[in-house]
Order: sequence, then structure tokens, then C-alpha cells
Amino acid sequence: MGRVSTNSIYLTIEKGAHLLGGLFIMVVVARVMGAEGLAAYGFVISLTAFFTPILDLGLTNRVIRTVASGGLEAAEAVSDAIGFKLRLAPVVLVLVVGGAWIWGKSPATLVAVGLVGGSTVAMALGDSVNAIFKGLQRAAYSALLVGGVNLLLILTCLGAIYIGWGLSGIGVCYLVCRVGYFYSGLALVSSVSRGLCPSLRVDPIRASVVKAGVQFLPSAYFLGNLLHINFLTTDFANGEANSGPFFIAYRFAAALFILASGSLEAIFSGITARIAAASDIKPFLIRAFLSLFGIGFAIVAIVYVALRPVTLWIFGGEYESAIVVIRLVVWTLPPFLLCGLAHSVLLAMKREGRGALVLTSLVCTGALLGAGMSPSWGALGTALAPSVTASLFAVILWGLVWKELRRKNTGLPSEQDMGTPA
Repeated sequence: MGRVSTNSIYLTIEKGAHLLGGLFIMVVVARVMGAEGLAAYGFVISLTAFFTPILDLGLTNRVIRTVASGGLEAAEAVSDAIGFKLRLAPVVLVLVVGGAWIWGKSPATLVAVGLVGGSTVAMALGDSVNAIFKGLQRAAYSALLVGGVNLLLILTCLGAIYIGWGLSGIGVCYLVCRVGYFYSGLALVSSVSRGLCPSLRVDPIRASVVKAGVQFLPSAYFLGNLLHINFLTTDFANGEANSGPFFIAYRFAAALFILASGSLEAIFSGITARIAAASDIKPFLIRAFLSLFGIGFAIVAIVYVALRPVTLWIFGGEYESAIVVIRLVVWTLPPFLLCGLAHSVLLAMKREGRGALVLTSLVCTGALLGAGMSPSWGALGTALAPSVTASLFAVILWGLVWKELRRKNTGLPSEQDMGTPA
């Protein structure tokens, strides 16, 4: 557990660096560009983030597992991930810009969407390279890489905002810094493990890679996208002039989940290594469950105590309406963490098909529930939907985990082992 704990700390630092960068930029945008500027920025971030899972398609998690298990296919998994993302990048950029155009956004917002969309492609490529360090359980490199890039992002965005370049300037900063993230990662990998350095080929998209990728999508992409969908629902229902404060709530909740879930990647590699060594994972799993459960509720308690004074101090009275929404959305954290842990266990036990199916159902249910509650309950109903949905699906996911653990202990083959599709 010692090495996993150390890696959890480094990966939490990595997530913290990434999230603090985004949150700091959000605060500056809110202060300098006002509520409408924040709403436009929130639309750009939410729309482009929605396509992150499509670019990743779970191949980053596949890299972590293959590198952690020491398989010969590790180098191939890294190159597959890079090749897939390069091939799909133009399609994603067209969809992102086209979606913003159909939404009826201004030309300045369209330019920003294109730039941040390009940066999302670069970030996806960098994440595939960064996954090598996570699989090797050398997370200090991940923290160093992500921390440095986000520090540069903060500094450049500050300059662009205060010069008056607006959303377009922010988009340029995102693109430049995330391209730097990718190439810095390549340079670092070549010095740490040259045998895992990927080839930058653009191969045709293979059905086998797509299938494996969909099944390996990490829980953070599913659950984070549910929050992005709910914000876009709020933006559509309330308009850009009114949705700025709600972006603060959803961004804050997503940041908390991603920060707290930094441990999930370390736990995932730890479970994978234990299963490969045929060791008992139940004591390790119980400790992880109790730790994440406690972390989730502790963060909720801290938010409830500190939320109002901190929000008013950072953003000002103009954004007071965000407080009640944050109090609802923050309750997503405990069930999100338990869903993420259960999904990591299913991935490590090679039951990725079932995990992906349940999380896809979770996102669809939460999105439909949020949209359905919006006409009667407004933005508050949309904010309540994710926590209700995640609590229900946490029970379903842990039921699947318990079933697989029983099969493992009794030596019975699972349905997937007998040929039934997961």
C-alpha cells in the first residue's frame, strides 16, 4: 500500500495543478470579463470537454493497465492511443465548431471554441504519454509535467486577459500550452523508458481499438461529462446572460471530483498489479472504499462551512446565486467517488464491458433526469439530478463488483469467461 499511497499523493498533486489552473482562470474571467464573459467561457470549456472522452476513448486507461501489468503489448497500446487520436482529431474539431455554430454563438466564441478544441486534441495526446508514468507507478513525473504546463497556462492566460484579447487570447494560450504538454511528455518518456516511446503514426481506425477504447473509458470522463451536459442544459434554458453563476457551481463540483479521484488511478494500477500477482485484493479494496467514502463526505462538510464567505470573497456579490447550486451539486462527490472506485475494480478484473455499459446508462439517465426536472424545478432541479442518479448507480456497480469477487473466490468462471458478451 505504501507505493500506492505515494503515487496517490503525486496524482492528487497532478489533478490539483490541473484544476487550480482552470479554477484560477475562471475566477479571473469572472472578475475581469463579467457574468456574460464567464458564461461564454463556460460554454467553450463545457462543449470542448464533452468531446474529451471521444478523443480518449478509454485508450489512456488501457495504456495504464498494459504498462502496469508488464505485458509485451504495452508499447503497442501507447502507439495505438496516439494514432487513434491523431486520426480522429479533424472530426472532433469539425463537430466542436459546428456544434457552437448551430448553438448560435458569436464569431468570437466560435474562434475560441476552435482554439480550445485544438488544445483538447493536444491534451488528449499528452494524456496518452502521461499514462506511461502512471502505469510505471512513477507518478512524480506526472505531477511535474502537469504542474509545469498549468503554471505556464495560468501566466499566459493572465497576460491575455489583462491585455484585452478576450476569449480568443485565452484560446491561443490553451493551444500553445497543451501542445507543449504533449511534446514535453515525449521528451521525458524518452529519458525514462525509451522502449515505451510511442510512434507518431496515423493508422486507420480499427474496430478492435475502438471497442477496447470504449470499454476502457475512465469513470472521470463519464461522470465529468454528466456535469458538462447539465451545465449545457442550464445554458440552453437560461441563456448566456444568466448562466454564468451556474458554471461556477458545475466547474467547482467537477474540480472536486477530479481532485479527489486522483487516487483512483493509483488504486487502479495497484489493483491490477495485485490481480496479476494472484494476491487477495479484498483488504486493499476495503481500505480504498473507506478512504474515498470518508474523503467525499469530509469535502462536502468543508464546502458547507466555507462556501458562502469564500464564494463572495473570490467572486463578489454578483455571483451569490451560485451558492445554492454548489450546495446541491457538491453532493455528487461521495457517490461519484464510489462509482469511480467500483469501475476501477471492474477494469482491473477485465470486466470493462460491464463497467462501461453501466456508466453510459448513468450518464444517459442523469442527463434525461436533469432535462426533465428543468421545466418544473429550473436550474436547481438540473443540479440535483447527478447526485440522485449517481447514488442509484453506485449500488448497481458495487453489486457487480461483489458478484465478481464471489466468482473469483469460488473459482467459478464469469459469464464473460464463458463467452457471454460483457
